[in-house]
Amino acid sequence: MSQRKRDVMKVRRTPIRRKEAKGILEEASKFGVEASTDEFKLAETIQQGEYTVLLLDKVPILIITSSGEIVPHLQTYGKRVRCPQVTVDDRAAPHIIGGADVMAPGVVSTDEFKGGGAVVALNSAGRALSSGIAVLSSDEIKQVNKGRAVRTVHVVGDQIWKLTEGL
Repeated sequence: MSQRKRDVMKVRRTPIRRKEAKGILEEASKFGVEASTDEFKLAETIQQGEYTVLLLDKVPILIITSSGEIVPHLQTYGKRVRCPQVTVDDRAAPHIIGGADVMAPGVVSTDEFKGGGAVVALNSAGRALSSGIAVLSSDEIKQVNKGRAVRTVHVVGDQIWKLTEGL
């Protein structure tokens, strides 16, 4: 196995200070992510490859990319974490769950947001499919109706999901 593959497969779980966790949560608000954290006793991160997951009391809350972008973890989306949403056509849902980016023609409705912020894609039943970073603003998505709208970072059942499943 190559050194690169071994590095990608390494998982590091590290306790962090409360102050550091609160700093990450504050940074997340710059991406439009709101986390109801209340009081937590244990803050830690899990790092694998280019992604870091913030855990509060062993519950996955946020995903931080190597470039510093922050998106919600889908296991707690709607319960402890919120951000702007787009609803996609049900025909686009299987592609998104497969890891595809959200394309503007597949967007049925949208909250208001600016490009560069976190966005969660929902199916017509309101189930979260993916979280990612908006390439276009909500107004641009409605106007252009073509091209990539949201760059996918995390989908239900992906490696990040499996990494934190059953904690």
